[in-house]
Amino acid sequence: MMARLPLALVVFGLLTGTLSSSAAARPDLSTPKSAALAFARALETGDEETVRATSTASADADYAKMRNVSAVYMALARFHEAAAARYGAAAAAPVAAQACSFSTNVAAGTPNEDGDSAYLTLANAAAGEPPLILARTGGAWRVDTHRLFLNVTFAMTVAQGGRIARNLDATTQEVAAGRYATMAEAELAFRMRSNPDAARPTTVPDAETRPKPRMRRIPGK
Repeated sequence: MMARLPLALVVFGLLTGTLSSSAAARPDLSTPKSAALAFARALETGDEETVRATSTASADADYAKMRNVSAVYMALARFHEAAAARYGAAAAAPVAAQACSFSTNVAAGTPNEDGDSAYLTLANAAAGEPPLILARTGGAWRVDTHRLFLNVTFAMTVAQGGRIARNLDATTQEVAAGRYATMAEAELAFRMRSNPDAARPTTVPDAETRPKPRMRRIPGK
């Protein structure tokens, strides 16, 4: 349900992301789509006040989970800023799209209401990916975070968000320092940092390069 993170899963500056408590305009909770869009944008920007207002979450543990998700989006935004400055807007455009992909897919999604419940099918959702569930209480729509936490993709981002954000931040610092000549090199560096095994060869040596077996000498021969 959450954005695909080709840089990660595959998802700069601060080494850990946190939800901010900066003042924001009151979110529109009058429809499932407007509430879902406000929630998505709040996650992407780390706006805790709006996350609280647009979700059914109430426990500190729930907000801790969403901080990990926000950490990834904010790290992607910082990566985009550094990459655009170093390699140009066109080269960094895919990262910019990832940094706001949740809200983009919500905005283009299709909502369906059923009384005080609603579900919103995200644009570009993978086959079998569950929709975003919302509930209406007191005339206001909010994202059902209990159901959201059961989503496999979201749960994976919650579990790995801190590590992904730290790896993105470390790569961003290197980009800003001019360590990588191209955007492709910077992305590869992030993937290798996140999954060192990916850099190891997986092919079997052919007959020409495979080490020849040593013949064992037989005593007396």
